[in-house]
Amino acid sequence: MLSTVKTLSLIAAGLLSAQTFAWGDMPLQETKNLTLDAASLSALKVEAGSGFLHITGSDSDEVTVKAEIYQEKPHDEYCLNLEAKGNNAALSAGQCDYHTNKQTRIDLTVAIPRSFNVDVHDGSG
Repeated sequence: MLSTVKTLSLIAAGLLSAQTFAWGDMPLQETKNLTLDAASLSALKVEAGSGFLHITGSDSDEVTVKAEIYQEKPHDEYCLNLEAKGNNAALSAGQCDYHTNKQTRIDLTVAIPRSFNVDVHDGSG
């Protein structure tokens, strides 16, 4: 049993390392900063594609997003949006069209008010 767990752990680590190296081949093309007044909002809803997502609570009354966009060659065929929808801040990031060969990875660093609830849908697997 222990041997099986060790073997599966090593396989998983290898697969994750291979994915990291594959994504690492794409250079950083652009960094965008988004800001939204959150004084009348109570939650953050995230729809994210490929890339990491790091969310921290802050003492601010704003939602701030640093988006680092990685691509083989620069293009605009990706979606990145931060807007108020009702009582929520809605953040969407990723490829708009999954039937394209123009890959995009967006690494997101997000700061939200500490009182916020968070709902994350990560479509990258």
